[in-house]
Amino acid sequence: MAAPSDNAPPTQASSLASKLQISEEVERRYNMIKSVGEQCINDDELRDLLAKKAAPVCYDGFEPSGKMHIAQGLMKIMNVNKLTSAGCRVKIWIADWFAFMNNKFGGDLKKIRIVGEYYKEIFQAAGMNGENVEFLWSSDEINARGDEYWPLVMDIACRNSLAKIKRCMPIMGHSETDELSAAHVLYVCMQCADPLFLEADICQLGMDQQTVNLLARDYCDETERGNKPVILSHHMLPGLLQGQTKMSTSDPSSAIFMEDDEAEVNRKIRKKAFCLPKIVEGNPCLEYVKYIILPWFSEFTVERDEKFGGNKTFSNFEDIAADYERDQLHPTDLKKALSKALNKILQPIRDHFKTNNRAKNLLKEVNNLLKQDHKSNRVVPTALSKEMKALSVNAPSSASGLQMSEEVEKKYNIVRSIGEECIQEDELKNLLAKKPTPICYDGFEPSGRMHIAQGVMKVTNVNKLTSAGCKVKIWIADWFAQLNNKLGGDLEKIKVVGEYFKEIWEAGGMNPEKVEFLWASDEISTRGNTYWPLVMDIARRNNLRRILRCGQIMGRSETEVLSAAQILYPCMQCADIFLLEADICQLGMDQRKVNMLAREYCDDIKRKNKPIILSHHMLPGLRQGQEKMSKSDPSSAIFMEDEEDAVNKKISEAHCPERTVAGNPCLEYVKYLVLPRFNEFVVENEKNGGNKTFTSFEDIAADYESGELSREDLKKALIKALNIMLQPVRHHFKTNERAKNLLKQVKVWKGMANKESSELGSLPTSPMAKRARTCETTGERLRGPVRVPRSIGLTNRGLAYGFDLYYNDDPPTLLVPCTWSKNYGIGLYGRIGLQCYNLQKGTNLKFKRLEKHSTKDTSFFSLYITLEATDPATGSVCSFQTQFGDAGRRISLGARITWLTLASTIKQIYNQPIDDVWDEDTPGINEFYKVPMPKWFSDEARERDSKKYYVVPESELHDNDWLQLLMEVAFFSKADRCLDAYLPLELKNVVVETFEDYTTEPSEKLKADNAIFYISYKCCSDPSTPLAGDHRAILDRRHRSISRFTQYFINARGDEYWPLVMDIACRNSLAKIKRCMPIMGHSETDELSAAHVLYVCMQCADPLFLEADICQLGMDQQTVNLLARDYCDETERGNKPVILSHHMLPTKMSKNDPSSAIFMDDDEGEVNRKIKKKAYCPPKIVEGNPCLEYVKYISLPWFNEFTVERDEKHGGNKTFDNFEDIAADYESDKLHPMDLKNALSKALNNILQPVHDHFKTNNRAKNLLKQDQKTNRVVATELYKEMEALSVNAPSSAAGLQRMHIAQGVMKVTNVNKLTSSGCQVKIWIADWFAQLNNKLGGDLEKIKVIGEYFKEIWQAGGMNPEKVEFLWASEEISSRGNKYWPLVMDIARRNNVWAEQIMGRSETEVLSAAQILYPCMQCADIFFLGADICQLGMDQRKVNMLAREYCDDIKRKNKPIILSHHMLHGLLEGQEKMSKSNPSSAIFMEDEEDAVNEKISQAHCPLKTVVGNPCLEYIKYLVLLRFNEFVVEQNGGPSQALKILLLSTRVAS
Repeated sequence: MAAPSDNAPPTQASSLASKLQISEEVERRYNMIKSVGEQCINDDELRDLLAKKAAPVCYDGFEPSGKMHIAQGLMKIMNVNKLTSAGCRVKIWIADWFAFMNNKFGGDLKKIRIVGEYYKEIFQAAGMNGENVEFLWSSDEINARGDEYWPLVMDIACRNSLAKIKRCMPIMGHSETDELSAAHVLYVCMQCADPLFLEADICQLGMDQQTVNLLARDYCDETERGNKPVILSHHMLPGLLQGQTKMSTSDPSSAIFMEDDEAEVNRKIRKKAFCLPKIVEGNPCLEYVKYIILPWFSEFTVERDEKFGGNKTFSNFEDIAADYERDQLHPTDLKKALSKALNKILQPIRDHFKTNNRAKNLLKEVNNLLKQDHKSNRVVPTALSKEMKALSVNAPSSASGLQMSEEVEKKYNIVRSIGEECIQEDELKNLLAKKPTPICYDGFEPSGRMHIAQGVMKVTNVNKLTSAGCKVKIWIADWFAQLNNKLGGDLEKIKVVGEYFKEIWEAGGMNPEKVEFLWASDEISTRGNTYWPLVMDIARRNNLRRILRCGQIMGRSETEVLSAAQILYPCMQCADIFLLEADICQLGMDQRKVNMLAREYCDDIKRKNKPIILSHHMLPGLRQGQEKMSKSDPSSAIFMEDEEDAVNKKISEAHCPERTVAGNPCLEYVKYLVLPRFNEFVVENEKNGGNKTFTSFEDIAADYESGELSREDLKKALIKALNIMLQPVRHHFKTNERAKNLLKQVKVWKGMANKESSELGSLPTSPMAKRARTCETTGERLRGPVRVPRSIGLTNRGLAYGFDLYYNDDPPTLLVPCTWSKNYGIGLYGRIGLQCYNLQKGTNLKFKRLEKHSTKDTSFFSLYITLEATDPATGSVCSFQTQFGDAGRRISLGARITWLTLASTIKQIYNQPIDDVWDEDTPGINEFYKVPMPKWFSDEARERDSKKYYVVPESELHDNDWLQLLMEVAFFSKADRCLDAYLPLELKNVVVETFEDYTTEPSEKLKADNAIFYISYKCCSDPSTPLAGDHRAILDRRHRSISRFTQYFINARGDEYWPLVMDIACRNSLAKIKRCMPIMGHSETDELSAAHVLYVCMQCADPLFLEADICQLGMDQQTVNLLARDYCDETERGNKPVILSHHMLPTKMSKNDPSSAIFMDDDEGEVNRKIKKKAYCPPKIVEGNPCLEYVKYISLPWFNEFTVERDEKHGGNKTFDNFEDIAADYESDKLHPMDLKNALSKALNNILQPVHDHFKTNNRAKNLLKQDQKTNRVVATELYKEMEALSVNAPSSAAGLQRMHIAQGVMKVTNVNKLTSSGCQVKIWIADWFAQLNNKLGGDLEKIKVIGEYFKEIWQAGGMNPEKVEFLWASEEISSRGNKYWPLVMDIARRNNVWAEQIMGRSETEVLSAAQILYPCMQCADIFFLGADICQLGMDQRKVNMLAREYCDDIKRKNKPIILSHHMLHGLLEGQEKMSKSNPSSAIFMEDEEDAVNEKISQAHCPLKTVVGNPCLEYIKYLVLLRFNEFVVEQNGGPSQALKILLLSTRVAS
């Protein structure tokens, strides 16, 4: 598996490494370490590491799993010795727990430990240098530091999908498709954690372990962990037999073991080993020579008779391979020499195991273990399993014949009453008879507010259990909530929610006697050496399919489990039961599957006493069809701290069908909440029989079914009972400060806070805001909100003399006393004015409080703000005034907001004018600051122009609190001016760019009048909010102004919209896009245009571009809305839009068939005709009846009733207020189709009458209606009229990407120079966005731009005449002129059906992604966009150029672009019609050295006496003759010499 990120252009780390002055010693160490690995990821990081760290930590390891072969033994010894000689400290991880999970030796840890000691003995005997080598047993280290290790493992599991983990299965010798156990998933997450846990700098393992090592590097990137481990992957020795890519202990004849005797080695090498004559590749004998013998002895000696060439000693592998290929080294001689060398290496080990008693005994034990049949993977009882057998009640589990005392009977009845199901009742009776204080396990995952199913039911159940003598352990599953990604996986927040839950139960009346709350994180951390082996044992005994069935415990279906954490979760929950020594599991029915897993585990380990499962009923939600009360829909659940009004409203609106008991949530709440709490249910109704008290649910159900108990009375009594239960909780959360604060935090995190609770004064934010909110307020508050002005004219400079009193001699329209906490936006504007003043005057005034602000109603808005400020140096307070202007978006500058401080000053004396006015044309502002907003700087640019950039150190971030202000300005715009809903913010780093150099003190850039700020920050609000997470902003501060920054709307925000569309196109197959065609009324099999594909991609982008939370479209649009959600998943985009798909009128009303649809401008006669005469309306049939659907979805929602007028003999007039009654009458034939149609047409005409009137009286509407909109005729637009008038301008040429070969280089230089010499202006289109669409360089635009600069550099060096040549970046041109470009692309797309693109190097049958449909439309548009008269491209681009000419015919444009298609140079090898970069040996590259050119031309296909298809003659014709006008043949020279001359100038200039 390759690592894309490590094959990229040099990163910041790599550029740093390249600049290091590496000493000879460092270079020696680097070469020594590098020789260990077949692959290193990556070299620059390794060099950098060695230069900075004297003793890097290397991680190596092994799983004790049997006898040791030479690939494990000799190679590891050589590698470790090399690493220690290079100054490394090697930690060898003895993975005993991993062998346990991989079921080695049946999972018997004692046996695994013996094998581990045997491995250590071999390493010592074979010559491993023990200095700087540390052997660490995984079980010991993890037990000792479990509080560090296991959270790391869980975090890795949370961040990686199950599919990604499965791709790592080869590390255990399994494939993704094998029957896997849950332990295999845990194994990968643990191995990924190991190098990080051991703080390893280098991972030195085999190539087969590379996927999990790369997973560790990916984790470091994702968590922004400092030092990623360097991966040093050594070669994997093959087995002795043919086709065995890896030496394996499972086939003893295919491996040489470290203690094999001499005869055994000779037999395996000489008789068994695969060794074909003259074949080097895939020859295991030669591999052993290369990777073992030569590194061990530095030579390889072959002894043979003189007649076969005599003895020969080789010192390098190349000579051995050459002799073998030429048959000068025979396989027999090779095998003899190899077996002799191996025996020489292994002899000291044999001697050690014969003479050393410890070694002798270890080998004997290992051999005995191997004789046992452990191939069947039989799971053996562990010490833990044996301990567990003895736990709890030791009496027989069956209670048949057991005579229970009255006391036991009473306890049994109480406990049993809790569960809807009990597994098993006999076991429960036996337990209560034998154990005075059984242990009950209950638990919860702190994940938000608490509803009554969690609150009231748990209090009731726990109190019952304790009253029956049980001890209840309530497991606060904080680590589980983290695994389930609740509250963004933030453990601190989860713990706060846990405390809130405890607070509710205490207030709700839970009896604390015999109740113990246990935090999972605390218990597991302190007892990890018991807990984690249990988790691993459960994991290895259950396959993935069994664990996936437990997904319901986390609120997921079996098919929905995505992350590795969701495999770990059930294993841990199963282990919890045994860790807590629980006799009874008292959880909901939704947790039944994992509880059954615990019982199955008991069967597996032969434990007699299984935990009894007591599964309580799951309360339904308030809405129809909600099987479980859910916090995700607040209106469907009663929360424990809900106010009385909220309870009343929710129950009043609850689903409660008349005379129906089944599926009635109101009756369920009475049965499971009210009756168990009060032992009675009182219904009050003085009018209908007076009050009635029920003591059993059966009586309530009987009365309700008979109609004696009405729905209204039931709800009224239920509301009263619930409010009585909840009143103590409400009171507690109003009066207890701790409870009050807990609830406030929980509400904010769940996005539930109202305006008061989310007020700035109660939430943390930047230090500036914190200080400001401590200020007191004065003056009266204005009634009603005052809108913060959004726009102001830039030309008006009218200023007030006193702001709060005068505005050009007129008083302000509105004078508003205001406060900071209630007017965040106003306060932000005032603080900006104060900062501008400080910058201008060199002062350090600090914001204290707002006094007032005023607005003036003119043609623009200007804001006048008065505030108080303090001087920290003197402590004095002054009144400060500022005039603030919001100029809104400045599209020409690429700015989302432009804010101007028009005046800032200490409060003036009355009638003294203010002259501190900022002018946009202030002298002294460099043009550098007047151009549109820059893009984010690159690391290369920062290093190249270090004097222009200043990276603000962390200390200065806090010292300059106005940087916090800039961050708030940036986010204020992004949050649509609702910043207070998303606090707090965290400033991460700031980079300042100025045109001026500050050579004396770089920090002076912070004080520059004009500067550009690049700010990285984080919104730390609840992760469920839309803007939570990391952000970047660019702010441009000009002299006496502050802050505009980039982001703007379509077309003003094309730089956001179109890259999003293209990314969607790249990520989705054409087949997937086609499945969305119903959104346009097409099927997948229709003749489609390219515009249909673009349409889907754009519609998918729209809700994301608009930052929509909800997509409210019809059911026919659902596929594309789901595509948007899939895109969010794939790109890990925070908030997926919720899909709200409304009903489609049958089947779908279509404009293509006018008689099947009612149009909004249809007159009364037309509506009557269509409904009464045309509409399908079968008698007594409701389903599929369009007339009834129109009544249900149009008439009833519009009028809230539906009136049918008819004669008395047919039943008379009748008004319906619900559809059920209409449907019932229609099905029973009480409502005739003709009466239905008459009533429907009348209702529709009443709705449409205002529309008819408008189209009769309004001239514009009247004229619009006259237009023929029924044909799909493509008409000319203003854009195309412009195009017809375009004059002859200039040719365009498009640059490709990657390395440049001579067909692109020399030919383009020649052609461009010819064109410019003929008076043409050449526009070279650097198609960076197109390369991204074509997925070049992984679609990384930054890398693509680097390659583009490289191409330009080559053409310049190759002699391209720069006069009349203009290089244009596609992304920049399209962004700046998107309002012309994209309509053109869309028009081309709609006029052409879907076709394939040779232009991207693909065949017509190979088109896979939607991007490959978008690409040709864009390339066609380029020609017109650039005003080109001539298209000068290769023959392979001819089809798209012809498309441009056809487009001209279509829009009646006279001047079509002329196509000038140059010849396509052949590749060097036979049959290559086109020179390709994908095969470097087939192409001459522009920077190829002389030797490379000579070698490639020498090996080129060049058939004698044949001209056609001869690439050498082609290069002479199209390159040499065109450049030199002659071709000189010198002896032994030919085309190679000529090409060498041609390319020399390029190399020199480069």
